[in-house]
Amino acid sequence: MTINNKKLPKRAMNINGSFLEDLIPGYQTLDVEGRELFETTNEYAQLGIRDGERYIYNRIPSRKLVIKYYLKAEDPSSFRDKFNKLNVALFTENEVSIWFNDEPEMIFKGTKASIDEVNSAYYWATGSFTIKCGDPYKYTKSDATSVMWGSTTITFQSNYLLGNTGSGAVLMPIVFEGGAYWGSDIITWQHQGYLMGDDGKDVQPYEIYPTVEGLKVKPTIVVEGMGRGIQIRTRKDTIDLGDFDNSIIEVDTQTFNIVKDGKPMIRPMNDFYIYPNEPLYVSGKDGNFELTIKYSNRYL
Repeated sequence: MTINNKKLPKRAMNINGSFLEDLIPGYQTLDVEGRELFETTNEYAQLGIRDGERYIYNRIPSRKLVIKYYLKAEDPSSFRDKFNKLNVALFTENEVSIWFNDEPEMIFKGTKASIDEVNSAYYWATGSFTIKCGDPYKYTKSDATSVMWGSTTITFQSNYLLGNTGSGAVLMPIVFEGGAYWGSDIITWQHQGYLMGDDGKDVQPYEIYPTVEGLKVKPTIVVEGMGRGIQIRTRKDTIDLGDFDNSIIEVDTQTFNIVKDGKPMIRPMNDFYIYPNEPLYVSGKDGNFELTIKYSNRYL
């Protein structure tokens, strides 16, 4: 439930499907901190008596959103009642979806953590509380598959030109002729140096260009049909689906979960990302299936 957007503060917070201004009359969001330029944690190590330090890695820490608010009541009784309702609205047993009125397309996942001292008079109060997001990223509400492809043009066997506003793929037909396969797993993507199959045929993988806006993403990939020796690759990331017949396979790269016809499927799998401005490759010895790639774009 939402009230008229003209009555909502620009930075009003929607938590678990509701604006606090809707749930608690007299509540108003004043400001939000923690959505601006985000920090990176750097890990360095000192090596003996050498000058400086040696770089090890960078990582993104969890995010903290600080919400500043104003609360107005009509009398002492309603003042206490409004805080009771605020406590109920902010308590969640798990992380929930959070978004803001000035950026309605972006969703955080978080839960209320610490609070600061409340400054209060007879019938009003100001204060702040912190939302902690274990996953520091924000994600677009729209799944990439909900955006139409920008072109139906196919340049070469399988170089699909996708839209430039963020596109996945829905039921894309993939066909490999039996008996044609790569002679080696070593492929130089940058120079299109595909190695010859053992039968002397030059077999290229399907080269797909999903548009990724923002940072690299972990997709959900669905394959429907049959295949032999099917692999899906980006950079050095690989999903090896092997052989399957008349099956529906769903790969959730975020949870490292693969399901085949509703049952768990055990296959080797590491981190798998789709990268901005880079293709995704599908290869196989034999196959006739449809491919769906779903993801939300991701930002800091």
